[in-house]
Amino acid sequence: TYYVQRFEEIRAPFFAMVVMNFVFPILVLMNSDYKRIPWFIVIAGVIVLLGHYIDVYVLITPGSVGAHWKFISPEVIGSMLFFLGLFTTLVVVQAKAKINKSP
Repeated sequence: TYYVQRFEEIRAPFFAMVVMNFVFPILVLMNSDYKRIPWFIVIAGVIVLLGHYIDVYVLITPGSVGAHWKFISPEVIGSMLFFLGLFTTLVVVQAKAKINKSP
């Protein structure tokens, strides 16, 4: 079945995804004192974003390459750079739009 294949073939990324997307936010962000520290929220956000990337990787990899997966490969690095470039472009375009609107 779906989860058996992911658990047997890509066990390490599967558990990393579970920890980064579920365990980490619950344990770390439960305390309201930590939510008032801006740099702590930024670090937590980056960890959750990386967890979401691993989640997508866990969803796609077993069905496409099976047991012949590599976590660091040119395809993985290329897709990370693509989404980083897309995110940067969107942020810069929105920032320029806000700058042009201001009087």
